[in-house]
Amino acid sequence: MEVQVSSIVVQFNESSWSPTANSSPFTAVIDSTLPYLYLPSSICNQMATRLGLDLITTSTDYQLYTINQTQRANNYRQVQNIRISVTNPGALENPNGQLNWTTITFPYAAFDLNATWPISPDNLTSYFPILPAPTDTFILGRTFLQEAYVIADFERDNFSVYQTTFPGPNADEILVPIYNISVEAQLNAESKHLPRRDIAGIVVGCVVFVVIVVGILWVWLVKKRRPNGTSHGKSVYGPLSETTATSFELESNVSRTRPRHTKHISELSSDAEHERGRLVNVPGSPTINEMEDKSDATQWQLNAQRMSELPPRPQTPQEVE
Repeated sequence: MEVQVSSIVVQFNESSWSPTANSSPFTAVIDSTLPYLYLPSSICNQMATRLGLDLITTSTDYQLYTINQTQRANNYRQVQNIRISVTNPGALENPNGQLNWTTITFPYAAFDLNATWPISPDNLTSYFPILPAPTDTFILGRTFLQEAYVIADFERDNFSVYQTTFPGPNADEILVPIYNISVEAQLNAESKHLPRRDIAGIVVGCVVFVVIVVGILWVWLVKKRRPNGTSHGKSVYGPLSETTATSFELESNVSRTRPRHTKHISELSSDAEHERGRLVNVPGSPTINEMEDKSDATQWQLNAQRMSELPPRPQTPQEVE
């Protein structure tokens, strides 16, 4: 993946400085197989002078920009960050073309690396990972990818570079899928018919409508099933008519003026006997004789008139003849 390096800026506590201020943008390749930034020689020399770096060759023929511990501590105190701005290749030379650019910000610690075997068998521990490019091919190695990440969409021939973020351990992970062309075309076709938020609105509206209809039906059924009758002395059928009220009043008066007729128990018994004989002797009907009661019932009736209790032992009843 190629990008065009437009500027490199070192931000100090009280000022900023750019080793690329007097040089033209250059094209570089992002390569994760190498640890260094292979830059033009002029930029490397300016950075070495300003940051106190020494270019040496180790016993194993590796070149390194080393730094002593005093200068290293001084750089940590003074350098706030180092910013590298990149654009799409050829964008700066073509003012009418599309310009996509981003700036990757590095803390000084991203350039403070330790050299071990086999690079440095002499135990040279601290070095600054920049080197002069041996050819016109400039490379942004793994040091660049410590604070940047690359998205490669080979199907669409698109490549993107973004600043790496380091959220806390409890932050939610945001993943954006990259679909192939066929799947994306299908999704776009489906989205043109009806947006998802519109579908959600329709669903919510239907649910609310159903709830309202069910509520109305429930209230109607409850009123329909309520039992008829009176409540608190009032008729559920409305006020009584004048005719009905008059009828009630007449019946009440008649009941108050009706004489009370009382009969002795003996008279009631005689009337009952007469009525029974009349029913039994109906012409054309079979004669049905009741059992003859030869017990001392008359005596009990008389005793009942005198409010007396029943005799403890009535006479022995006769069997049915």
